[in-house]
Amino acid sequence: NVAVHFPPCGGDFTVLDGDSNAYETVRVGADCWTRQNIYTTLYSNGDTVDNPVLYPYPRLDTAHNLQIFGLLYDWYAAVNLPKNSIENPIVNADGEVQGVCPTGWHLPSLTELETLASWSASDLKLEGEFWIGDSPENGSGFSAAPSGIYDAEEETPKFLRASAHFWSANSATQESAYQMVISAMCENHLYCEHQKQDGCS
Repeated sequence: NVAVHFPPCGGDFTVLDGDSNAYETVRVGADCWTRQNIYTTLYSNGDTVDNPVLYPYPRLDTAHNLQIFGLLYDWYAAVNLPKNSIENPIVNADGEVQGVCPTGWHLPSLTELETLASWSASDLKLEGEFWIGDSPENGSGFSAAPSGIYDAEEETPKFLRASAHFWSANSATQESAYQMVISAMCENHLYCEHQKQDGCS
């Protein structure tokens, strides 16, 4: 026999981050996800997150911006490591990295991100006017917001409304980590290495 344990997820179940912001949740396959990007400025232990970036959207006020697009974090901040650290992130007994996530939650592994590939990009995208092009279906309920990235070298945000970039907890090299990209221009999901100093969801 195989026992599968499903924690509370979806419906009215929400989770609180270090700033006490509440996030809706959704089950996609066997995994439970927040339906919004994290936008905390505090880790769950009360420590301050290093330099998260708000990507301004011209037609929304700041509070609505945060709720729709979240904040962009470099990989070090996302996994709660000092900038340019060569150490490995702290993991729990299950090998998961909490990082910037609420207590009891963790950054997805690359494998967990890859499980989302059973859904089309349209079925993962937040419905409404936020994505460039046709309105997505969001059949999964995942609600990926096109928050783009923050280019640290050029000190500017890029690709708002055009792509969603999700950090994984997996480091690739000393300078890069793995992420999943959902693009307005492509129905396929991209898995790639990205510079750790840039800001992603």
